[in-house]
Amino acid sequence: MKCIFKLDDECLLHLSNKDPILGKLISHIGDYELELNKNYFVKLISSIIGQQLSVKAADTIFTRVKNLCEEINPQNILSIDDDELRSAGVSRPKIKYIKHLSEEVINNRIDLNNLDDLSDEEVISELTKIKGIGRWTAEMFMIFSLGRLDVFSTADVGLRRAIKWLYNLDDSFDISILNEIIDNWKPYRSIASLYLWEVINIGLINKSPDSIKNKKSSSS
Repeated sequence: MKCIFKLDDECLLHLSNKDPILGKLISHIGDYELELNKNYFVKLISSIIGQQLSVKAADTIFTRVKNLCEEINPQNILSIDDDELRSAGVSRPKIKYIKHLSEEVINNRIDLNNLDDLSDEEVISELTKIKGIGRWTAEMFMIFSLGRLDVFSTADVGLRRAIKWLYNLDDSFDISILNEIIDNWKPYRSIASLYLWEVINIGLINKSPDSIKNKKSSSS
């Protein structure tokens, strides 16, 4: 399922009006396309495997696990021997976590299909009952699978790095400054986060924030 955010959408206009600095970045990057992963179990398995790893390493290990399973589902995860998962690169703690999640789903102690009906905090509460899933993982799940529009992860290193760069903050900027900035983005903090992550993805963070061009202004 794809979500496409265009520059003239209400959400991007709102962010740009409330925060001109972010608005300039949004204009520079342009429309944004987000592919939601609606297979909730697969997304959570991928998130657990990828914790504290580079994107490349996480993708490699996840692909190996997928090849072992053929299809990633709770039954297949539980059927794989721990040594096989270790050989694929999954750490022993993460093996316990993905198998615990699989058992919880099979035994109906968690209903992933019901998460759409819960509030953000209820989703976090439900998911963090699973070993190996903390608040950050739950927040990423809400953005990239549930498509929630107003999620911001204060613990995300990439977001903090991008904010520091965009607003010319020093290394020890206070949490109150961060809160003041992100409060402006409600009720679209998830969308602001996507544009901030893109700063890193496209290498813009290696340049000066002054290099950002407002496309609307430059084309007018």
